[in-house]
Amino acid sequence: MTVLELKTPKLVDWVRAHKDFLCGTIGSSLYMGNRNPKESLANLEEQLSGIVPISEAKWAVEAVYRLFPRLANETGMSHCVSNSSESLNAIWRADSFDLYFHSNMPDGIDVHEVQDALNVYDWDALLDGFRKHAEAGNLIDFVSAMRTNVSTLEERRAEVVAIACLLALGMSEEKRDALLASTTADLELIRLIESLFKRLGPAKSDEILRASMDESKGRIIYPLALFLIWQLNSLNDAENSGCETLLPEGSIFELSDAVCAKVGEDAAARNLFLDDECHYALSLLKKRKPNEFMAYAKRIANADGAGCASFLSFGPRRYTSLGGGEVTRFTFDKADVAKVVELAKVDGLLAGARADGSFFELSEDCQLAAAAFCVANQDDDAEMVSAEDAGELLKRWRRDSERA
Repeated sequence: MTVLELKTPKLVDWVRAHKDFLCGTIGSSLYMGNRNPKESLANLEEQLSGIVPISEAKWAVEAVYRLFPRLANETGMSHCVSNSSESLNAIWRADSFDLYFHSNMPDGIDVHEVQDALNVYDWDALLDGFRKHAEAGNLIDFVSAMRTNVSTLEERRAEVVAIACLLALGMSEEKRDALLASTTADLELIRLIESLFKRLGPAKSDEILRASMDESKGRIIYPLALFLIWQLNSLNDAENSGCETLLPEGSIFELSDAVCAKVGEDAAARNLFLDDECHYALSLLKKRKPNEFMAYAKRIANADGAGCASFLSFGPRRYTSLGGGEVTRFTFDKADVAKVVELAKVDGLLAGARADGSFFELSEDCQLAAAAFCVANQDDDAEMVSAEDAGELLKRWRRDSERA
């Protein structure tokens, strides 16, 4: 890593921002899709070629493979891996990745400011700092820099910082992008909270979390949904992909049900599929109370075309390129969709929404996902659709609407 910092500092910034992809904690399929190793290799090398000088490209790509064996295996470059899979503090391990970035602050983030934030005794003062960075648009970088330095935090301050981090959830406008990338403010805050909870222990962490929910008057319930999904996964060995149980088991279920109750309360008044903040909360409801989720999804998806489009946008997996978070393709489980809305009925619902204009009032990503599903629905065997094909159909819909 020191050699990388000296020779290709921009590559270090890229590595630092792609923890989940490189360590495999969310899943490289979000980036690689169902590509074969040769395609995955070409895609990765294309991305890195825009980061490092041409003269250093070959060396830099091999360096990334040597540092991250999981990535090397996925791209058919396992012969580059020489380090032992048992390395205790290897950078490719998600729990030790951050140790390598103590001295690597993002542009505009001062290491002394980070240390000051970790040394406060008043969570309200730290919350003001978070708010300032949220307004400046660099909360992600600030929290990420704090997370890489949290091992220096004195024990008696961990509780204060944890409370401030919990109350800062939802402060940034950036929300649902966590589906496609590893660097959103809420996701970075949750990682920092997890690090602090590991130090505080389950009982104290539970106490702090409940107090923070009361302090925020429930405002942080939805932003906590992803954390609770991970905690539920940690209780199930079959689904455990590195998640650690940080709360008492009973509290995990109780707090998850509190989120589900909030979803049920809000669902009575509005379409939550249209609210980015509710995405993980709906995923939690589907996981924890599948019958309630199914009933709600059917009511929304079958009501009108806009509701149908919003549900279709919630359902697909979206694959993205490594750089810029650009969506490249969608995949659908049509059998799962058919449990909610009849496949033969989808075209009619969406056509009606295009005719009355409500479809084009939806967010563009929602429109694109609905168009992608219609492309997939034309072929019984098609489950994956490129964003390009979906975009072409969407353009045609818009032209037809303008003519009408």
